[in-house]
Amino acid sequence: MMGQIGVFISYAHEDVGIARTLKESLESDGFEVWIDEGAMRAGDSLFQTIATAIHDMEFVVALISAASVDSNWCQREISLAMTSGLNREGVKLLPVRVGDVAIPVTLEDTFCLPLELNSSGGALERLASDIRSHHAGRIAAGEKGEPLPTTGYRAPPAQTAESQPLQPDIPPVLKPIRIVGVVKEGVGTPRNDETAGSALYRVPLRLSTTPTAEWGQIFVEVWNHPPRFSTMHRPGIASVAGDTIVLDGTSLPELEKYHASTLKLCVERTNEHVAERYEKRYREARRKAEAEEAHKREVDEIADRIKFD
Repeated sequence: MMGQIGVFISYAHEDVGIARTLKESLESDGFEVWIDEGAMRAGDSLFQTIATAIHDMEFVVALISAASVDSNWCQREISLAMTSGLNREGVKLLPVRVGDVAIPVTLEDTFCLPLELNSSGGALERLASDIRSHHAGRIAAGEKGEPLPTTGYRAPPAQTAESQPLQPDIPPVLKPIRIVGVVKEGVGTPRNDETAGSALYRVPLRLSTTPTAEWGQIFVEVWNHPPRFSTMHRPGIASVAGDTIVLDGTSLPELEKYHASTLKLCVERTNEHVAERYEKRYREARRKAEAEEAHKREVDEIADRIKFD
């Protein structure tokens, strides 16, 4: 982004007009802005594309509206931003309240900038000012010895072999990924309003290293269909963002009693699947390299034998 401050806009598609206005306003103020319009290609993973975009930005502006609070996808984007923000160089979530919508429980302790639909000019100026203020504070913190980036958070290179150049003469060596522990600061708060699922909340878990996108996809598949699980297993609640597994719809007591052993098993099985895939790629690369070498020898031998005099 070459020095520009990066901003990701999270919004429900019912609010696309507001998101476009916000994007145009921030871009006119010199910010680098990402929304999902025109940024997705056929076949792209929605989750991985958006997770990468969030990690590449310094700020996530979340439009909190009547539509977005009922959108599971918007809540996932906010969850990604809040969890990413727990990384040492994380993104900063900036919620913008559209109209008089009720603030979600997860944001009750966060100031939400009010945005009135019929008079948004002042709010847009305030948002730009707040972004610059937060950015300046991060730089100042960095000058005091706390390393913070001037643009967005970028996940460190994955430590799995998939991220390394595939060399047919070097057997694959993979360092197994493991769960380090619960990210306490990122644990959500239950609604406890006596509705179904209101006692559940988000629980992020730190991994020993940042896995590849392939590892994350396989883990989610394994979690949804684990080889062994308890009667309390909850498929569909797991995601991987950066170096964090997020279970969005559980509780710490439930995690301790039921999910911990399943998580460990799923991580181990994911490591095995990734290692098997990489071993297969290695064997194929070696087969191709040997075939190419044999062809080269044949060309050299026959070409040297052919005489035209």
